[in-house]
Amino acid sequence: MPEKNLDFDRIIDRRNTKSVKYDLAAKKGMPEDVLPLWVADMDFRVSSYIQEAIARQVEHGVFGYSDTGEEYFEAVKGWMKRHHGWDVEADWLGENPRGCICFVFGSKSLYGTGGQRFDTTAGLLSFQACGRDEWEKNYQQYAGI
Repeated sequence: MPEKNLDFDRIIDRRNTKSVKYDLAAKKGMPEDVLPLWVADMDFRVSSYIQEAIARQVEHGVFGYSDTGEEYFEAVKGWMKRHHGWDVEADWLGENPRGCICFVFGSKSLYGTGGQRFDTTAGLLSFQACGRDEWEKNYQQYAGI
């Protein structure tokens, strides 16, 4: 099945869609014609493959927590091999839906508990919101401390 959403020339107006990128900027006093150049929030349609997978998931109408499944870990292992030449084991991999917690683990792995952490000054707002207390709480909760 061919990709259907590869139209990067189509202009999509995201204003008045509760977009943090545009609508929040206007509420905070930015000019109405502001052009935020965010990396993580692009102004083109998501891949039709992703859109159709989400539609299939939504169709059943149950939105509880799900297990990732072996397919996910096999896909990650394959990607690491293809892109980096790394042979990783499934038990080396983990999953976590909250990026902030992943940064906590990464920071603790690199810096220990000595008070240092990743500098998220130029990062996403959600990572900046992870203050030191939040980092410690999440690390202790998910690391079983």
